[in-house]
Amino acid sequence: ASVPSSSSDESLNMILIPQHTTKATAYASTAADVKPTGSYIAVKMVAKNRANDDIVATATADGKWAMWPVDFSWQPGKKYVYTIDLGDCGYWESNTGDGNTDLDPILEGSEIKFVTVTVDGWTDKAVNIPPPTTLAALKELINAGGDCSDYIGYYVDASGNISSADNTAIGVIAYMDTADVDESAVGSRIMVIPLSTGIVSSLAWATEGTTYESTATEIPNITDENKLNGYFMTQAIYTLSGSPSNFSSCFPAANHAWTYSVGLSGIIGSSGWFLPSAKQAKRIVANKNRLHGIIEDSAYGKYWTTTESTAQHSYVVFYSTASSPGSYGQGVYKKYNTSTYKVCPVFVY
Repeated sequence: ASVPSSSSDESLNMILIPQHTTKATAYASTAADVKPTGSYIAVKMVAKNRANDDIVATATADGKWAMWPVDFSWQPGKKYVYTIDLGDCGYWESNTGDGNTDLDPILEGSEIKFVTVTVDGWTDKAVNIPPPTTLAALKELINAGGDCSDYIGYYVDASGNISSADNTAIGVIAYMDTADVDESAVGSRIMVIPLSTGIVSSLAWATEGTTYESTATEIPNITDENKLNGYFMTQAIYTLSGSPSNFSSCFPAANHAWTYSVGLSGIIGSSGWFLPSAKQAKRIVANKNRLHGIIEDSAYGKYWTTTESTAQHSYVVFYSTASSPGSYGQGVYKKYNTSTYKVCPVFVY
């Protein structure tokens, strides 16, 4: 790597620390134009005789690379500034084919003089990275390993802009992770819940008296809670119902979440709203105290999930007031009309 010798632009400085090298002392062979072994600084130059302005015999009118061997022993936390003394010359970089392995001096009889090496400590400079203002920018920061925890509780509008104010909000960031927050949405990093107006206070998971009470119609092949993801499960329930009308009448909770249509048309890359799994719901309710009162405690809010226990039972998740802040509780409840609980749609990005 190199930078222009006349440049004072600090952004062009090279950082190659730590590093240690040995200075060039001889050519690897006696062949012409063989590079010397070891480290050196090279400058393309024309050497002239001051008295008569003649070009030194071994140089050319277009310039030739001159070199200054130097030991590099760079340590972290230091800045090294090298100053070359052109007046006392150096060595030509390429061999002249004189049959030996010595470096060829620019001027006969003149020893190399490497004037100074100035060593200073680094001066730290703050790099002002603008805070993310969109879901896309926040996701990029999460993927880069940035600490984004402060953005839980930020509001989201219909265009995917994020803000600490709720002027035109459709939802609130409830959870983030460096891994997929919904395994069916590869690359998803952020979970958003709607404002409280998007949460239904009393719905059944399924309707009693339908064919979906039977164990034979439990959502097929979805039994391990830790492997569930809400989007896939909500979609599977929709597929199982066979039609939008059956979905609406037989699966009220999932239907509300899946058909909730507020505000996602301008957020390219969103999953769309769905009913979260128990795994996802736990992550949301654990952040209750940062979500502007949208999620209620266990005395007022139990939230359906897509995660089934049996054909007749599904998991409900709630914020646990009896435990330490940030905790949750869960229980297995009947899916039917005798058990009606809250439905909080989510989308992932």
